[in-house]
Amino acid sequence: MAQNRGSSFIINKLLTISAGLILLVFIIMVSYQSFTYDIESVLKKSKGQYIIFSSLVKTIELLPYILSSALILSFCLIYSIGLRKGKNDLQETDYIIAFFIFLLIAFLFTAILNEAVKPFMNLKVSEILITTKLSYQYLKKAKEYELQGKYSLAIENYKRYLTFEPKNIDIIDLVAELERKKYSEIPKPQIKTSETPPPTNPASLYNLAIYHTKMKEYVLAIYYLERYLLLNPNDTNAKSLYDKVKAVYESEVLNKKEDALYIMQQKRLGMSYIKQNKYVEAYNLFVALSKKYPNDKSIKPYLEEATNLYRKVDFFVSDAYEKKDYPGFNSTLLKLKDAKKENVYYLIFIDKVVYYFDEIYLYDVSLYNLSTKSFQSYKYGKKVQNYFVFKNSDLEHVITYFDIKIPYFKNFILLRSFNLFPLYTVFDLKNFIQSIGYHPSLFIDYLKQKILFYISFLFTLMISFKLSMIGMKRSDSHITIIEIIFFLLSIFLISISGYQLLFMVHKGLYILFTLSISPLLAFIIIFTIDLIIWVLMYFA
Repeated sequence: MAQNRGSSFIINKLLTISAGLILLVFIIMVSYQSFTYDIESVLKKSKGQYIIFSSLVKTIELLPYILSSALILSFCLIYSIGLRKGKNDLQETDYIIAFFIFLLIAFLFTAILNEAVKPFMNLKVSEILITTKLSYQYLKKAKEYELQGKYSLAIENYKRYLTFEPKNIDIIDLVAELERKKYSEIPKPQIKTSETPPPTNPASLYNLAIYHTKMKEYVLAIYYLERYLLLNPNDTNAKSLYDKVKAVYESEVLNKKEDALYIMQQKRLGMSYIKQNKYVEAYNLFVALSKKYPNDKSIKPYLEEATNLYRKVDFFVSDAYEKKDYPGFNSTLLKLKDAKKENVYYLIFIDKVVYYFDEIYLYDVSLYNLSTKSFQSYKYGKKVQNYFVFKNSDLEHVITYFDIKIPYFKNFILLRSFNLFPLYTVFDLKNFIQSIGYHPSLFIDYLKQKILFYISFLFTLMISFKLSMIGMKRSDSHITIIEIIFFLLSIFLISISGYQLLFMVHKGLYILFTLSISPLLAFIIIFTIDLIIWVLMYFA
């Protein structure tokens, strides 16, 4: 029972000091990031989030150093203070039990932070940095257009920038000034002072009648022929032409009446589609009608309305292609759940994501169904309402519902930062990444980095425990507090450099062993060597 109380006392102190060191390092990181962050890389509104998230990432990355230092400091301080007070009744077995309990807690704590918390924090930091970069690209384009005098394009890009920094008063005032400049340069319509009087010469009237007949402008041809026949009523050629033109015109009017009736019926049908929210059907109907009667201007407003409504439920390849060169996020990888089907998940690789005000366009999209292991690829995609539309041409219309309730991708992961993926995702990702052309060595390297990290971390804690035991055994009641501080400081510095050195050694051993044996066997041998070295060190 005494040993249990002793080990409990040690583990409590050890966890307290560890928590204190983690908090101290986090405060130092927050202060450091507050003074050193790049103003050009982070929007003002995101400054607080960037500092907190990046400080958390840095603190998690320093966990091996922090926990090994906490182990040495705790054990040495507990032993030294107890020795000076003459109350050191703790046995070596108490420290050993406390160490192994701490080893388990530290490993689980580090694994959870690295595999669950750190990836999310990295995503937030990446999102802030990329969003800032995207906004400044719009700002740069706007200034270029402004210098070139292209005020409409400048205003458009400044407004895109304001979607990221809506409270930037300087840009708001600048947009207003450019609006005034743009409208001041619009040319005023010229007013005609006098109109040319209609011709009265018979030859001119007849020539005009011939011209308008050839142009199939029969109303004007009839007008000029009537004017001509008033001056030359006995011209038989003119009378014959007049009769022919009039007959053609009357026949055309009759046909126009039939066409007008058909057009009206189609318009009513198209509007009924719109009332039923069948925007695709309405758009297709008015497109066909416009092609059949290209000169009928009354169809145009119906087609424009149907086109705008069509964009609410679908998109045009031409719209997506037009925005392909806009700045955006490159190489984006997502894991999303199908909102319509139970337990169906997709991995989605998107070569480029472009934000255009409230619209999101996707380019070169690859979908991998984790349930069926099926693979599909599309050139274009767009987020429309609460679903995604993918297509290679306007003839396609593939709709997929994903369980994503935010208006843009806050949970994106950049493929170039592959080591930021949580360990549990690697097996799901393997087939998908290989199917879009990446070499499987990417996964081997990823697993190697993860496993070497945890092996090096455990071995660092074991070395730290041995160093603390050495420090305890060499302490006596006559050493001063200054000597204790210098001794602990030296051990602290050793622990800081120790993890990185051990990681490099383990990486070198892995490369050496994998020249002749499999990676799995190499890891087993490395772990066995670590265990043997630690046992020998402990009993030395």
